[in-house]
Amino acid sequence: MNDDGRLRDLFGHVRNEDAARRPAFETVAARRRGPGLPGSSATVVLLALGALVTFSTAEPPRPVVSIAEWRSPTAFLLETADDTLLRDLPDIGRIDEGDIP
Repeated sequence: MNDDGRLRDLFGHVRNEDAARRPAFETVAARRRGPGLPGSSATVVLLALGALVTFSTAEPPRPVVSIAEWRSPTAFLLETADDTLLRDLPDIGRIDEGDIP
C-alpha cells in the first residue's frame, strides 16, 4: 500500500475512535440547559461593579492644546547662540553712505 492509503487508514482509525468516545449531542445539550441563573447574575453584578469602579476613578481629560501653541520638545536644539543673524533678512540692494569708498 502506498503512503497516501496508509495515512488515510490511520486517520480513519483515529476518527472512529474519536466518534466512539464522543458523547451524544443531546447529553451535552442537557448539561448546558442546567440551572445557570445564580452564577450568571453574580457575574453580571461583578462586571457592573468593576465597570463602576474603573470609570469612576478615571483621570479627568487633559486640556486640549491648540496646534498654533504647540512646540516640539526638541525645538530648543534648533536655537543657536546668535540666532538673530538667522532671523533677520539682509538688505540687498540698499547702499549706505558709509559703504562707498
